[in-house]
Amino acid sequence: MSGLALSLLPDSFDAMIVAGGFHPPRRLLKAVESRSRFHIAVDGGVRLFRLAGITPHVVIGDLDSASREDLIWARKRGARILKQREQATSDFEKALRYCTQRKLKNLALLAAEGDRVDHVLHSASRVFAFRSLKPLLIYGSSVAHVLSGRTSRELTVPARHTISWFGCPRADGSTLSGVRWPFENRTLEWGAFQSLSNTSKSDALRASQRSGKSLLIISLRPE
Repeated sequence: MSGLALSLLPDSFDAMIVAGGFHPPRRLLKAVESRSRFHIAVDGGVRLFRLAGITPHVVIGDLDSASREDLIWARKRGARILKQREQATSDFEKALRYCTQRKLKNLALLAAEGDRVDHVLHSASRVFAFRSLKPLLIYGSSVAHVLSGRTSRELTVPARHTISWFGCPRADGSTLSGVRWPFENRTLEWGAFQSLSNTSKSDALRASQRSGKSLLIISLRPE
């Protein structure tokens, strides 16, 4: 994980949420930890905290995937264990709801990817259910900005990073500049037009939409 890749991350987060998917690169996990004032493990995600030597403030979920040893480790280090048995919502959603209650808005979401497509799609969709939150999905090779309603993003992205932008399911009045194939006032829509594998041209990337919901995905490494 290069310093250039880490420079694409914001300077600070209210909280980092680590789920139980693929292990993020250690340097990436530590970089996000240093920029976050509150650390949340989602069920089996406590294992990733333990491997990285980072103590979570809270472990939340039904705890069906967290090992006894990992929970003992977390509890001994002062973590609060919040076992929530109800199955109407996923553990990932329980963590988002906890952040809403605690007024933790700017979130880094890690290890929400894995080898189950349903889990990946679920985590990417549930972030839109909490309008007060400003989450950033951080994957091993990319970050995904969550855009909702009338909004815009101006980002410093060096040349040759892959940029993809998807309506979830739809975003109207979408405009993208600072890329190889810019477009203006388009509708991004599931099953129709999506901007796939575009390429950044300069440091100034700007994306705006008039309404709807979308994910703006930026690779952490240049192509």
